[in-house]
Amino acid sequence: MRRMTMLAAVTAFACLLTASPASADYDDGDAGYLKVAYYFLYPVGKVAELFVFRPLHAVASASMPDPLEFETIDSTSRCIGFRPQRGCSRGR
Repeated sequence: MRRMTMLAAVTAFACLLTASPASADYDDGDAGYLKVAYYFLYPVGKVAELFVFRPLHAVASASMPDPLEFETIDSTSRCIGFRPQRGCSRGR
């Protein structure tokens, strides 16, 4: 625990030392067109995600069953497979 605290303190100190010189070189003069494009394209992309891609994902995942779900369910097969259930490492 002491080692993690020391590592976090050193990392925070290093971030504080390097933050100020990097921000002094940034020029926001050419970013105006990108901001305007962002303000128009972000809502379009968000609406497309909510009303097109998420429903498509829900339909595709509901119609195509997962091949790992077709195992027989008994006390021995729960601990075998790609993702064993909890308690398998304790010999249950």
